[in-house]
Amino acid sequence: MRLSNENLQFKRFDAVGRGFNVTLRVASSDGAFAKIGYSGRKTVAACWHGHFDFLDNLFYIAPGAVVSNAHATYHGQGDFLLNAPKAGNRNIRSITRPLRYRDACKCNYALYSQ
Repeated sequence: MRLSNENLQFKRFDAVGRGFNVTLRVASSDGAFAKIGYSGRKTVAACWHGHFDFLDNLFYIAPGAVVSNAHATYHGQGDFLLNAPKAGNRNIRSITRPLRYRDACKCNYALYSQ
């Protein structure tokens, strides 16, 4: 599967049973979809927007797919489009220094404002 942004890449893409284990990362922490870590430093982990973009393309190809990740399980394209923005609003830091998953990067939020 080709990713929609050249900076976004697979760290892991392993077949497991009837599914796959996938881990996304970025080639450059200065490029698109680079996540900001807890300390505020750029990382090579893919941000929420990178995962959203990947899954949006996946569901375009396979609208009935079921996808599970650390934040949610999506039963098809409709469920993904309805519930993925909620996962982006989850706090990924502490109660005293909250940080929404969708805010842990420098992406253009206008593309994903939901």
